[in-house]
Amino acid sequence: MDKQGAAALWEKASQLIKSEINSVSYDYWFQDLQPADWDGEKLTLMADNDFGRNLLKEKYDELIRTALQRAAGRPVSYVILTPAEAAAPVSSMAANSLPRRTRIPAACSIPNTPSLLM
Repeated sequence: MDKQGAAALWEKASQLIKSEINSVSYDYWFQDLQPADWDGEKLTLMADNDFGRNLLKEKYDELIRTALQRAAGRPVSYVILTPAEAAAPVSSMAANSLPRRTRIPAACSIPNTPSLLM
C-alpha cells in the first residue's frame, strides 16, 4: 500500500482536472475525493457515497483517465470506492460489481399495441 504515492499522483491529476472544469463542479464533485492507495498501476480513490462515485465514473471518467495519464506520464487505471466497499471483503465486492437484472412485473409492462411500436 502506497498512500504517499497515491497522494502525490492525485495532487498532480486533480490540479489538471481543476484546470479543465469550472470551480463549482470541481468543488462539488472532486474536492472530497481522497487518494487511498497506489500500486504502481492502479490508483484507488475514496468517494463519500455511491451517488458521487457513480456520477464521477459516468460523467468524468475520461477526464480522470486523461489527467492521471498526464500526471503519471503513462496510462494509469483507477477505481473509486466508498467507505463501505473499502471495508467489505474482496469476495463481496466482486459479487456487488456484477450487473444486476431488474425484473419488471407484468402489470408494469408496456402493452404490445401497434400505435406504441411505430
